[in-house]
Amino acid sequence: MIRSFCAALFVAGLVACGSSDDQAKSSSSFMVGTCSEVETEEVEHACLHGTAGPFQSVVASTSTPPDVSRAHTTYRVQLEALAGGQFGGAVSFVPEEAGEYSLYASADIPEIHLMRDGVAIDFECSTPVPTELCGSLRRLRVADLPAGAPVVLGFASSAETEMVLVVEHREHAHDDGHDDHEH
Repeated sequence: MIRSFCAALFVAGLVACGSSDDQAKSSSSFMVGTCSEVETEEVEHACLHGTAGPFQSVVASTSTPPDVSRAHTTYRVQLEALAGGQFGGAVSFVPEEAGEYSLYASADIPEIHLMRDGVAIDFECSTPVPTELCGSLRRLRVADLPAGAPVVLGFASSAETEMVLVVEHREHAHDDGHDDHEH
């Protein structure tokens, strides 16, 4: 039932962030779970957003998902109460560029689904975020997304009622040290 609920949801997301090499950190990668070649700087950068914002609050919806496309913004997502003690809903976004996107969540929401035009988009990988890299974000998922088309990010959980969502375009995390943030 939850899967069919999520399959009917609309559009999800945020946009890309530039790389921050302001701190002298060596570039290294880790492999956790099914995600490989994820640079620690990518996770640390997302973690900075997850703890420092800027923040915007939204309520995930089962009818009209709110837009979470504002660049360099961390979303506090409230999940709706559903039947059977479940919580869920959806948010939407339009990727500005095609490529791999990292979706970070502060809670380990067991059911997160991506949809575009009613068709499921598979995650390339999903893994816990190591606490030594970030204490505020618990789960990383990576998906390859096309540019310019709405994508729906649907959530379902029996325990979590809210979460923080950070979405990063992975190519921007690999930029040559220019930080294009406007905090």
